[in-house]
Amino acid sequence: MWRPWASDETHAYWFEHPVVDVAGERAAVLICYEQVIVWPILFSMADRPTVVVAIANDWWAGGPTIPRIQRNCVLAWCRLFGTPLVTAMNT
Repeated sequence: MWRPWASDETHAYWFEHPVVDVAGERAAVLICYEQVIVWPILFSMADRPTVVVAIANDWWAGGPTIPRIQRNCVLAWCRLFGTPLVTAMNT
């Protein structure tokens, strides 16, 4: 987990390229809560991905509500930008 106040933790790279090459595709990878925050989606879409990969570990949610909200949010963005979506969620 990113903790901005801890010196021994990973650092956020706010303006790095958000799209990575995966099997010949330009993939925007959105992890967990990034699927419901505007900045990661818009910044990723500005780099023109050919696919969005949305992954989450929602076992703690205790029901279908949070996973459904995450999926619906990222699906709406993908439809808006015309980008295919691949999801994987552990519930």
